[in-house]
Amino acid sequence: MKAQVEIFSCPFCGSEDVEICKTGPYWVRCAECGAESESDDRRYKAIAKWNRRVPAKIGRIVSY
Repeated sequence: MKAQVEIFSCPFCGSEDVEICKTGPYWVRCAECGAESESDDRRYKAIAKWNRRVPAKIGRIVSY
């Protein structure tokens, strides 16, 4: 029996449409914005890397 693990939504766009990819190592990818996790040879470790991601700080210049 495989263990179950939660995959968090995308930290960048908030989409829950994320997929586990494999072409050699595993990685997690957001189908909405294309953000990707680091890869790993073990599926659960790739998911853990995705779940640890934090959103990039995106700023903009505004007039005041």
